[in-house]
Amino acid sequence: MAKGISPHSGGTVPDSHRVPQPLAGCSAEPSIAPVETLTLDLDAELGDTMPLWRAWLADAARVLELDGLPEERAAAVAELDRRGGNWRTLLERFAEDHAAVHLRRAGEVNARLRGLKAEGTRIVAVTDAPEELARVALVQLGAARYVDELKITSWTTRS
Repeated sequence: MAKGISPHSGGTVPDSHRVPQPLAGCSAEPSIAPVETLTLDLDAELGDTMPLWRAWLADAARVLELDGLPEERAAAVAELDRRGGNWRTLLERFAEDHAAVHLRRAGEVNARLRGLKAEGTRIVAVTDAPEELARVALVQLGAARYVDELKITSWTTRS
């Protein structure tokens, strides 16, 4: 057999053309450490809170002055805070009453969250939703018991 021809290929494929098997020499023990902290986008990965937010805006327009409110949620929240009033209380009550219409639990997601918690993973949920809405959403989605921290940010992964 010619030099450089693999005896395992039937004598037709040179060693230099063979696809390497990088895991062939690895032991059976995984070398990847468990995840210590997992950060999830609440809206993208657990449940989209935007429909509930929009429903609240439509309902709240009856009692609050919402003209000129920015389309982007984080900017709208900042504007509502600037205007003052009890909008956060109204939002929380509305969310508690209507979350079941807009948010559905995903059993496979909760099973994975449960598994991650059992492995000792710290779970952080990130959203641009107001905290009152986000907390109600986590409860409705069945994820509140697994989330160690909720971070409210002004960025979003949605367009």
